[in-house]
Amino acid sequence: MSQFTASTVRFLLLWGLPVAIGTLALSLYLDNRISRGHRWGWPRLWPARVGKILLTLINVASVSWLVFVLFVSSGRNLANGAQRINGLIGQQTPDLAFHLVDSDKELRLHQFQGRVVLLNLWATWCAPCVQELPELAKLQQVYRERGLIVITLSQEERKDLLEFAAMQSSSVINGYAKDIGWLDVGDARPFTLVFDRTGALRGFTPSRQDFAGFERMVRAYL
Repeated sequence: MSQFTASTVRFLLLWGLPVAIGTLALSLYLDNRISRGHRWGWPRLWPARVGKILLTLINVASVSWLVFVLFVSSGRNLANGAQRINGLIGQQTPDLAFHLVDSDKELRLHQFQGRVVLLNLWATWCAPCVQELPELAKLQQVYRERGLIVITLSQEERKDLLEFAAMQSSSVINGYAKDIGWLDVGDARPFTLVFDRTGALRGFTPSRQDFAGFERMVRAYL
Protein backbone atom coordinates (compact mmCIF):
# COMPACT_ATOMS: atom_id res chain seq x y z
CA MET A 1 0.00 0.00 0.00
CA SER A 2 1.32 3.46 -0.89
CA GLN A 3 2.49 5.88 1.76
CA PHE A 4 -0.30 8.26 0.74
CA THR A 5 -2.98 5.61 1.21
CA ALA A 6 -1.54 4.51 4.55
CA SER A 7 -1.38 8.13 5.75
CA THR A 8 -4.99 8.67 4.63
CA VAL A 9 -6.22 5.61 6.56
CA ARG A 10 -4.37 6.77 9.65
CA PHE A 11 -5.76 10.31 9.34
CA LEU A 12 -9.31 8.99 9.03
CA LEU A 13 -8.92 6.83 12.13
CA LEU A 14 -7.56 9.70 14.19
CA TRP A 15 -9.62 12.62 12.86
CA GLY A 16 -12.28 11.03 10.68
CA LEU A 17 -15.15 11.47 13.14
CA PRO A 18 -15.00 15.29 13.51
CA VAL A 19 -14.08 15.65 9.83
CA ALA A 20 -17.05 13.51 8.77
CA ILE A 21 -19.44 15.48 10.99
CA GLY A 22 -18.17 18.82 9.68
CA THR A 23 -18.15 17.65 6.07
CA LEU A 24 -21.67 16.26 6.36
CA ALA A 25 -23.01 19.50 7.86
CA LEU A 26 -21.39 21.62 5.14
CA SER A 27 -22.46 19.25 2.39
CA LEU A 28 -26.08 19.19 3.56
CA TYR A 29 -26.10 22.99 3.71
CA LEU A 30 -24.74 23.32 0.17
CA ASP A 31 -27.11 20.64 -1.10
CA ASN A 32 -30.02 22.54 0.37
CA ARG A 33 -28.86 25.75 -1.33
CA ILE A 34 -28.54 24.04 -4.71
CA SER A 35 -31.87 22.20 -4.42
CA ARG A 36 -33.95 25.10 -3.09
CA GLY A 37 -36.78 26.17 -5.41
CA HIS A 38 -36.45 23.19 -7.75
CA ARG A 39 -39.03 20.46 -8.22
CA TRP A 40 -37.99 17.34 -6.31
CA GLY A 41 -34.87 19.25 -5.39
CA TRP A 42 -33.33 18.54 -8.81
CA PRO A 43 -31.67 21.62 -10.40
CA ARG A 44 -32.38 22.49 -14.02
CA LEU A 45 -28.81 23.42 -15.00
CA TRP A 46 -26.21 20.70 -15.52
CA PRO A 47 -23.42 22.33 -13.50
CA ALA A 48 -25.77 22.44 -10.51
CA ARG A 49 -26.84 18.85 -11.18
CA VAL A 50 -23.25 17.68 -11.20
CA GLY A 51 -22.68 19.57 -7.95
CA LYS A 52 -25.70 17.92 -6.36
CA ILE A 53 -24.51 14.46 -7.42
CA LEU A 54 -21.07 15.13 -5.91
CA LEU A 55 -22.63 16.43 -2.70
CA THR A 56 -24.85 13.34 -2.50
CA LEU A 57 -21.78 11.11 -2.80
CA ILE A 58 -20.05 13.11 -0.07
CA ASN A 59 -23.12 12.76 2.16
CA VAL A 60 -23.22 8.99 1.63
CA ALA A 61 -19.48 8.66 2.37
CA SER A 62 -19.71 10.80 5.51
CA VAL A 63 -22.73 8.94 6.87
CA SER A 64 -21.08 5.58 6.08
CA TRP A 65 -17.96 6.56 8.01
CA LEU A 66 -20.01 7.81 10.97
CA VAL A 67 -21.94 4.54 11.07
CA PHE A 68 -18.68 2.55 10.82
CA VAL A 69 -16.90 4.25 13.72
CA LEU A 70 -19.96 4.79 15.93
CA PHE A 71 -22.11 1.70 15.49
CA VAL A 72 -19.96 -1.08 13.95
CA SER A 73 -17.89 -2.71 16.70
CA SER A 74 -14.86 -3.42 14.50
CA GLY A 75 -14.72 0.17 13.31
CA ARG A 76 -15.26 1.58 16.80
CA ASN A 77 -12.56 -0.66 18.28
CA LEU A 78 -10.10 0.24 15.54
CA ALA A 79 -10.70 3.98 15.80
CA ASN A 80 -10.53 3.94 19.60
CA GLY A 81 -7.41 1.77 19.55
CA ALA A 82 -5.65 3.96 16.99
CA GLN A 83 -6.43 7.10 18.99
CA ARG A 84 -5.20 5.48 22.21
CA ILE A 85 -1.97 4.29 20.58
CA ASN A 86 -1.42 7.64 18.87
CA GLY A 87 -1.51 9.26 22.33
CA LEU A 88 1.45 7.07 23.34
CA ILE A 89 3.77 8.19 20.53
CA GLY A 90 7.01 9.54 21.96
CA GLN A 91 6.50 7.66 25.22
CA GLN A 92 7.62 4.31 26.56
CA THR A 93 4.52 2.14 26.35
CA PRO A 94 3.34 -0.33 29.00
CA ASP A 95 5.06 -3.69 28.75
CA LEU A 96 3.52 -6.52 26.77
CA ALA A 97 3.94 -10.24 27.47
CA PHE A 98 3.71 -12.83 24.70
CA HIS A 99 4.84 -16.40 23.98
CA LEU A 100 6.93 -17.80 21.18
CA VAL A 101 4.92 -19.99 18.84
CA ASP A 102 7.62 -22.64 18.44
CA SER A 103 8.76 -23.11 22.07
CA ASP A 104 5.94 -21.43 24.04
CA LYS A 105 8.62 -19.47 25.95
CA GLU A 106 7.37 -16.20 27.43
CA LEU A 107 8.99 -12.96 26.28
CA ARG A 108 8.28 -9.31 27.04
CA LEU A 109 8.40 -6.32 24.74
CA HIS A 110 10.56 -4.30 27.13
CA GLN A 111 13.35 -6.87 27.07
CA PHE A 112 14.19 -5.69 23.54
CA GLN A 113 15.12 -2.18 24.64
CA GLY A 114 18.42 -1.26 23.03
CA ARG A 115 17.12 -2.54 19.69
CA VAL A 116 14.74 -0.99 17.19
CA VAL A 117 11.53 -3.08 17.23
CA LEU A 118 8.97 -3.44 14.47
CA LEU A 119 5.89 -5.12 15.95
CA ASN A 120 3.39 -6.49 13.43
CA LEU A 121 -0.09 -7.63 14.50
CA TRP A 122 -1.32 -10.25 12.06
CA ALA A 123 -3.66 -13.23 11.64
CA THR A 124 -3.67 -16.32 9.46
CA TRP A 125 -7.14 -15.42 8.14
CA CYS A 126 -5.90 -11.99 6.98
CA ALA A 127 -4.70 -12.17 3.36
CA PRO A 128 -2.83 -8.82 3.44
CA CYS A 129 -1.05 -9.99 6.61
CA VAL A 130 0.15 -13.17 4.92
CA GLN A 131 1.35 -11.11 1.96
CA GLU A 132 3.40 -8.98 4.35
CA LEU A 133 5.29 -11.88 5.95
CA PRO A 134 7.98 -12.23 3.23
CA GLU A 135 8.50 -8.45 3.29
CA LEU A 136 8.98 -8.53 7.07
CA ALA A 137 11.44 -11.41 6.79
CA LYS A 138 13.40 -9.52 4.15
CA LEU A 139 13.43 -6.40 6.35
CA GLN A 140 14.80 -8.41 9.27
CA GLN A 141 17.54 -9.93 7.15
CA VAL A 142 18.61 -6.58 5.66
CA TYR A 143 18.68 -4.63 8.94
CA ARG A 144 19.50 -7.27 11.53
CA GLU A 145 23.11 -6.09 11.86
CA ARG A 146 21.92 -2.52 12.45
CA GLY A 147 19.90 -3.55 15.49
CA LEU A 148 16.42 -4.30 14.12
CA ILE A 149 14.10 -6.86 15.69
CA VAL A 150 10.91 -7.82 13.82
CA ILE A 151 8.15 -9.39 15.91
CA THR A 152 5.01 -10.86 14.36
CA LEU A 153 2.24 -11.24 16.93
CA SER A 154 -1.07 -13.06 16.62
CA GLN A 155 -3.98 -13.53 19.02
CA GLU A 156 -4.88 -16.89 17.56
CA GLU A 157 -4.49 -20.26 19.24
CA ARG A 158 -0.97 -21.65 19.29
CA LYS A 159 -2.03 -24.92 17.66
CA ASP A 160 -3.38 -23.00 14.66
CA LEU A 161 -0.20 -20.96 14.42
CA LEU A 162 2.01 -24.04 14.61
CA GLU A 163 0.34 -25.37 11.48
CA PHE A 164 1.20 -22.11 9.75
CA ALA A 165 4.70 -21.73 11.20
CA ALA A 166 6.37 -23.84 8.50
CA MET A 167 5.45 -21.16 5.97
CA GLN A 168 7.13 -18.38 7.98
CA SER A 169 10.72 -17.24 8.09
CA SER A 170 12.71 -18.16 11.19
CA SER A 171 14.49 -14.79 10.97
CA VAL A 172 11.63 -12.96 12.71
CA ILE A 173 10.28 -13.51 16.23
CA ASN A 174 6.95 -15.29 15.81
CA GLY A 175 4.76 -14.79 18.88
CA TYR A 176 1.23 -15.08 20.14
CA ALA A 177 -0.79 -13.63 23.02
CA LYS A 178 -4.49 -13.82 23.83
CA ASP A 179 -4.48 -10.54 25.77
CA ILE A 180 -2.57 -7.63 24.23
CA GLY A 181 -3.86 -4.98 26.64
CA TRP A 182 -3.07 -1.42 25.52
CA LEU A 183 -2.37 -2.68 22.01
CA ASP A 184 -5.93 -3.91 21.43
CA VAL A 185 -7.35 -2.61 18.13
CA GLY A 186 -10.11 -5.16 17.79
CA ASP A 187 -9.89 -7.39 14.72
CA ALA A 188 -7.99 -4.81 12.62
CA ARG A 189 -5.16 -6.61 10.87
CA PRO A 190 -2.47 -5.93 9.81
CA PHE A 191 -1.39 -3.23 12.30
CA THR A 192 2.28 -2.37 12.67
CA LEU A 193 4.17 -0.30 15.24
CA VAL A 194 7.79 0.84 15.50
CA PHE A 195 9.75 1.42 18.74
CA ASP A 196 13.12 3.13 19.05
CA ARG A 197 16.08 1.83 21.07
CA THR A 198 14.77 3.40 24.29
CA GLY A 199 11.49 1.50 23.96
CA ALA A 200 9.52 4.63 23.00
CA LEU A 201 6.75 4.24 20.45
CA ARG A 202 7.59 6.22 17.32
CA GLY A 203 4.85 5.43 14.87
CA PHE A 204 2.24 3.00 13.61
CA THR A 205 0.36 2.12 10.46
CA PRO A 206 -3.09 0.48 10.34
CA SER A 207 -2.69 -0.85 6.80
CA ARG A 208 -0.70 -3.27 4.67
CA GLN A 209 2.87 -2.27 3.82
CA ASP A 210 5.51 -3.48 1.38
CA PHE A 211 9.24 -3.61 2.05
CA ALA A 212 9.71 0.08 1.21
CA GLY A 213 6.91 1.04 3.59
CA PHE A 214 8.39 -0.93 6.47
CA GLU A 215 11.81 0.46 5.66
CA ARG A 216 10.50 4.04 5.92
CA MET A 217 9.11 3.20 9.36
CA VAL A 218 12.40 1.98 10.84
CA ARG A 219 15.33 3.64 9.07
CA ALA A 220 15.26 6.89 11.07
CA TYR A 221 15.79 4.95 14.32
CA LEU A 222 18.50 2.50 13.23
